[in-house]
Amino acid sequence: MAVIHSKNEKEQPPEVDKVTERKAKKHRRTLAAVILAVVLIVGVVFAIVKAAKPADKAKGDETLSANPTASANVAVSEEPDVTDNTAESSGETETDWSRAEFGDLKDVEVGAVVRFGAYEQDNDASDGKESIEWIVLDRRGDRILVLSKFALDRQQYNETFILLTWETCTLRSWLNETFFRDAFSADEQSRILTVTVPADKNPSYDTPPGNDTEDRVFLFSMSEVDRYLGTDDARQCTGTAYCYAQGAYQAKNGNCWWWLRTPGSRSSYAVYVVDDGAVRAVGGSVSGLGNHFGTGFGAVRPAMWISLEPSKGNEQLSAERSASANPAVSENPDDAQDSSGETTEEADTSSAEHQDLKAVEVGAVVLFGTYEQDNDRSDGKEEIEWIVLAVEDDRALLLSKYGLDTLPYNSVRDVTMTWEKSSLRSWLIGEFFQNAFDETEQERILKTTVSAHRNPAYDANPGSDTEDRIFLLSMPEANSYFDSESARQCEATPYCYARGASKAKNGNCFWWLRSIGLISGTAMVVINDGSIVSHAFYVNHLGGSIRPAIWISLEP
Repeated sequence: MAVIHSKNEKEQPPEVDKVTERKAKKHRRTLAAVILAVVLIVGVVFAIVKAAKPADKAKGDETLSANPTASANVAVSEEPDVTDNTAESSGETETDWSRAEFGDLKDVEVGAVVRFGAYEQDNDASDGKESIEWIVLDRRGDRILVLSKFALDRQQYNETFILLTWETCTLRSWLNETFFRDAFSADEQSRILTVTVPADKNPSYDTPPGNDTEDRVFLFSMSEVDRYLGTDDARQCTGTAYCYAQGAYQAKNGNCWWWLRTPGSRSSYAVYVVDDGAVRAVGGSVSGLGNHFGTGFGAVRPAMWISLEPSKGNEQLSAERSASANPAVSENPDDAQDSSGETTEEADTSSAEHQDLKAVEVGAVVLFGTYEQDNDRSDGKEEIEWIVLAVEDDRALLLSKYGLDTLPYNSVRDVTMTWEKSSLRSWLIGEFFQNAFDETEQERILKTTVSAHRNPAYDANPGSDTEDRIFLLSMPEANSYFDSESARQCEATPYCYARGASKAKNGNCFWWLRSIGLISGTAMVVINDGSIVSHAFYVNHLGGSIRPAIWISLEP
């Protein structure tokens, strides 16, 4: 039987064919989508890899050289972005300042990054020290102000938690002694200028900032960091591998926090810059972890003024101003004044006959020996002025009228230190004695028993009596021979200030006594207003002037 289909029924495809066609279309669309996605992914990956290649190169350029000799020629960026702490290789002329002739840097500009000195940075001592990178932040004629690009070490602002200022902190001593000695060669040291570092106040608090100091290496103040690094981004800083290995705090962004010299909300706090570049005006504990995150210690970014001229080293220059005045040694004996401000009689004992001194009296100013004082070696040493403090029979006790030089009481911190063991005593009876006096003068300087006076305010061990030709006054002697604080006030010579002696706003210095202070390991001083500081300074404290005392024979 024939089956007759209607016309419409004949043209209708079977149901199974419809399903198959729908599946095929779906597969084709899916395959096209997959291919398109693969193409897009490959394109994105290619773009990322291409963009990452120069970034990796820049990162490689930034990495500290593990071989100092491999970085003998390093980039001096003509116009780096000071607000960015990442090093960029831009193909500039390469010069290693530590080896270059200074003429090579005549055209160095603010913003350039230069290398000068060397310090451990990659935390691998076996390959030697790495060249230090410095950002040039200011230029004044033939001298430039530089700040380390990276934080170089971890240090406490002060080793103990006490009330202090930049002038008296152990970090200042470390920078101007340990760091200065370890990071720079003798030639480099001669190009680092001694500058007046202002005791800037904290604009947010009334904490006393202390006195201006004379330093070669220093930390920025709040006002300076605002002036030279005006944004949070510009102030962000990364520490070196060595710095972090020493215990410096490292934030998640890779940055550290670093000290400023400005006091914080109290005299036991110091201001610092946190990892995001903000300035923490309240400050952190000078001896502890600070307030920032409560973990990890503060990092150190040294700053200094460097001469571009080899002959310009060891000059005076304000850290923010280009000049500072130094008191001059009186050139006219008739104008000489003693420490109490009264005009005194002068006699030249270096050439005088014995009878010229027979009538010398207490309070007179005499000349005896020579020492560099005007900070101009080309004209030779100047005669030393001495105040006569006592006359006994045929001998007289003399104290230098001016602070003649600056040294710490002892070269290193030592809790058992006494006058007997101090490096300052060794320097006085050795180097100073040989350099300041000729053979005839040396014969007239008497060896005397120097009493180890106990500090009347504390029960610290003063050590043993010594037999010395040159010594420092003790606290009882300073009280006995000077009847007022004004009489104890003292200026230092230009040479002494140029060597780093602390200089107060009134032009005076502070000077060491031999008496120990609160504990062994500290020594007493007379500060700029003439008062005696009984709680003392650490023996390795920098900035103290030296006023030698001697007994001389009035017999030739």
